[in-house]
Amino acid sequence: MSYKKINGKYRITISYPLSNGKYGRLYASAETLKEAKEKEALMTAQVKGQKPSVATFGALSELYLESCVGKLRTTTIQQYRNSLKHHVLPYFKDSVFIKISIEELRRWRASEIEKGYSLETLSKGKKAINCVVAFAQREYDLTNNAFHKLEPFRRNPDEVEEEGIRFWTLPQFQEFERTIKAELERTDPWSPKYIGLSSTYALCAICFFAGLRRGEANALKVEDYHDNGVHPFLDVKRSVAQKAGKGIGYLVTPPKSKRSVRKVPVPYALEAILRDHLRVLARVPGFSPSFWLVGGYKITPDETINVNFRRLADKADLPPITIHELRHSYATMLYNSGASLAVIAKLMGHTITKVTELYSHTYDETLDNAVALLDKLENSALHR
Repeated sequence: MSYKKINGKYRITISYPLSNGKYGRLYASAETLKEAKEKEALMTAQVKGQKPSVATFGALSELYLESCVGKLRTTTIQQYRNSLKHHVLPYFKDSVFIKISIEELRRWRASEIEKGYSLETLSKGKKAINCVVAFAQREYDLTNNAFHKLEPFRRNPDEVEEEGIRFWTLPQFQEFERTIKAELERTDPWSPKYIGLSSTYALCAICFFAGLRRGEANALKVEDYHDNGVHPFLDVKRSVAQKAGKGIGYLVTPPKSKRSVRKVPVPYALEAILRDHLRVLARVPGFSPSFWLVGGYKITPDETINVNFRRLADKADLPPITIHELRHSYATMLYNSGASLAVIAKLMGHTITKVTELYSHTYDETLDNAVALLDKLENSALHR
């Protein structure tokens, strides 16, 4: 037996000989005895180079998720785990992987669509399945062509597709600023509510004027704001994921990609907002450069920011957008001001391809203007 129960969980250990005469080990954990036996059989087959023909989808899923640790971001693993747990394993957990048929997969697909999940949620479930299938083939030489025949989820053609992405213009954000400033003036400056409002203002301004992702803005520390030179900048080098899992308040992780590690210049408008916000934080006992730039000694909960943001936006009679869409506003303003795709991509931590894909609505308007200009030139040439 290669497993034993430790602190309520089963720990599986498989030893195998290496070419140098020493032994290597594979480790895994399981919640139940049944899962432990399944994983033990899979891991034994793996080291012997055999095909575990009775492997279940559930056991393969758990081994895939464990193999991701150290390779993928914690938040990405949690996303796959949630998609599998809520949308896939209720159907296929105990099904033998190589025996799952295309008919079963199509019934699963139809059931998920009937429940009314968003296209994004459905696609995440399909992506998680694809990852497990690829893992099974790579690690255990298990194949099941039924998974490759399963059609991807697509938008219902009868649904009205939203036109482009939402964003605020500079005058609209300035209206939001007037509303939040008025509320700050009516609030006791020594109260927790004041710090919450100031944190909301700072985070929204960072997303709007610097284009940071919400998690990146939350993860900034006071020492990441450099304002002692000619050109102040924000040093983006981490991210924060809130509600990352049961019992977890938040996780500090590396940024989304290598491109996301960047230095973002701070314009004058944001410089003034951060200067006022730092004065508020400086009143908090124990203030230091290691404080979170937005929240102080602790990260401000997303829900606090969300409630303040929605309430103040409604009060200012502004069109509804999310805090993440303030980042879209930043990209749109840059492009309309003449910034190149390469510069926008670098500032936002994106690839040029991704920037083009996300903000094509802006480019379409610019292309229309360019075509109109060419038409004028052509008409003037014809009438010479």
